[in-house]
Amino acid sequence: MLFRSDTISIPLDALIYDEVDILNQDNMAWAEDRLAASDLGQKLYFSVGMNPGTGIDAGYQDSTQRVWLVRCSRCGRDDQVLEELFPECVSRDGDGWRLVCQACRVAIDVQQQGRWVARHPDRQVEGYRVPQLIIPNISLDYIMDRWQKARRRRSLMAKFRSSTLALPDAGERQRITAQLLSRVVEPYPLPDTAPWTVGGADVGDTCHAAFADLDDGERLRFVRLETIAADRLVEELS
Repeated sequence: MLFRSDTISIPLDALIYDEVDILNQDNMAWAEDRLAASDLGQKLYFSVGMNPGTGIDAGYQDSTQRVWLVRCSRCGRDDQVLEELFPECVSRDGDGWRLVCQACRVAIDVQQQGRWVARHPDRQVEGYRVPQLIIPNISLDYIMDRWQKARRRRSLMAKFRSSTLALPDAGERQRITAQLLSRVVEPYPLPDTAPWTVGGADVGDTCHAAFADLDDGERLRFVRLETIAADRLVEELS
């Protein structure tokens, strides 16, 4: 964690920001002043991408966008980016799993047959996407076990895609915006006998529900606010 007191002292040649998507952005701005006297002034950013188009993903989109490209030694297919092909790039191997060429299904050695390739080599800022699939010390059995569990719910799949495949996915973390709220302010007819009313803002696999009753028959009095998984919405409201 980066605190204000840590960001304004000791001149540096290089700054390393870890977990950029959860760092205090104001403190990051203060920290950059520590590079003011350096001829190098290098900044390195690391993070699990949590929201597409913001944070570390925004930086990556403006960078060289390097990906780990794998070439099959058997059929010669040379355009395989494993995180973009998952789960088709994985096949059963007895009781376990193996990475395979999507074209000919032969087993591939991700380290020996892969290399970094920049999709935008002309850009000044270097950016790398590092999925767990290309890290030898992370068990493929572990990854596939996480994937099987993630398939049960959209929110779990979002976390899997972000942390394992390095493909930012907001999932249930989608923010409530003014545009979203504008969809739920229209009046909705209720029977005269209704003791309470419910309003909800659906944000993918999560619904933010507000429970209210009528105070003196004119004003809404909110009695409960709750976040509910979309697949349990009817059960929870009942």
